[in-house]
Amino acid sequence: MSHACAPSLPVRAWPCARCVAWATGLRLRRGPMRQPETRSLRLRLLMAMAAPVVAVGTVGVYIDFMAEGKLIGESHDRALASTAIGLAARLETDRDGDLPAHLVATMRAVSRLGESDALDYLVVDGAGQRIAGDLRLAPLMRHDSVQNPSLTDADFLGRPVRVVTYAYAGPDGRANIVVAEALDKRLADARRVLLPTAITNLLMALAMSAAAAVAVSFARRPRDALGQRVEGHEAQALRPMRLRGLPRETRPLARALNRLMARLRQTTQARQDFIDNTAHQLRTPLTGLQAQLALLEAEPLSAPVRERVQLVQGGVQRLAHLTHQLLALARGNHVALAELPRQDVALPDLLQQVASACLDAALNKGIDLGFDTAPATVHGTPWMLRELLVNLVDNAIQHAPAGATVTVRCGRTTGGAFLEVEDDGPGIPLGDRSRVFERHVRLSQGGGHGTGLGLAIVREIAASHQAQVTLGDRPGGPGLLVRVDFTPPSLTPS
Repeated sequence: MSHACAPSLPVRAWPCARCVAWATGLRLRRGPMRQPETRSLRLRLLMAMAAPVVAVGTVGVYIDFMAEGKLIGESHDRALASTAIGLAARLETDRDGDLPAHLVATMRAVSRLGESDALDYLVVDGAGQRIAGDLRLAPLMRHDSVQNPSLTDADFLGRPVRVVTYAYAGPDGRANIVVAEALDKRLADARRVLLPTAITNLLMALAMSAAAAVAVSFARRPRDALGQRVEGHEAQALRPMRLRGLPRETRPLARALNRLMARLRQTTQARQDFIDNTAHQLRTPLTGLQAQLALLEAEPLSAPVRERVQLVQGGVQRLAHLTHQLLALARGNHVALAELPRQDVALPDLLQQVASACLDAALNKGIDLGFDTAPATVHGTPWMLRELLVNLVDNAIQHAPAGATVTVRCGRTTGGAFLEVEDDGPGIPLGDRSRVFERHVRLSQGGGHGTGLGLAIVREIAASHQAQVTLGDRPGGPGLLVRVDFTPPSLTPS
């Protein structure tokens, strides 16, 4: 006789949601989960995928445990029903009048459990008289079940048991058989099944997590490709990035970056136009004022008036110099973003132009200005490189004492091209050399009326040409050596 019945395991054997959450480290929340902003995208993706994997693994363990528990319960139920039917078989075969002894022997023979888990049984005849077994099982006997044998859960002597009732009807009469089995064996079997089931699901969860990590790595490739494209894009040009070759997922972001660069290009171009117009509007009246003061100085003037005219002329020259440096600095900052044409610039020709521009200032101060040139070419913007060198030479002339020597050099090394400006003035203390590249920083050494912008302009222009500016001591004596090293891509191969 077949019988399908749910396994009789106590409620405490099954884990609740809070127990599962505690065992797996999950925290139950009522609101949306907030992720810290410092976590990387990779970690967020892995955590977002790990939570479902853990949840699925936990549910899988629970479902497998339930299914295995049901199978174990059905197996024990069939064995329990077979025991009751075996006792009924002894009723038909007994002919010598010692049925109780035979029933006891049968129970010992069919018992498959330990002594602590022995079966309890009761056999009564049709009139309810005890034939063999424990009469305390009589209240557990069922007479209203349509199934035969019938199985039910009950408590016997303070412990949960599984009870089978079998109604026997044979040629020798009727009898009712009750067999009760404690649930300890069932629970022990269920626990033995739970461990391999949990290990199997854990291995599956680990495999799914590894697959998720690989999937995240593949998913990050489009983002990494876009990052490499952006990093390799020339920031000075502000040209749109090529979309060809980019993964489809990253093209909307690349288009947004291109639109941003287009707006920046328009803004920087408008700024450049304003700077150019301002330079023209400022230089024209200053040049005219200097010319008028020069003509006035040539006229026969009394000594006090001539002295005042010379003071005014010096102030106008400093104003013109300051205006020129401020505009150069503004244009140098702009270059870091704007697209400017570049070409090959021969450094010896550049030194010749600077010599013409700075010779008068050197002669007026009695400074020996010399040039030592060697063939070298760099790729850059001519007016910017000229402004860089003019500021270096002008800074040397301003801070060197009368009668000093200033030497300007250019050439090539194994690592690239270089420019050098050397003077035998007071130099710059080692502790102040990092500060002189800041704007409006002036040291107390030396004379002149500097603005504190010359070396700041040099640094801006050098940075826009991927060049490095270093300050050192003049070989062989006091003074300063300023060196500008050009490396690829600024350097043009000879």
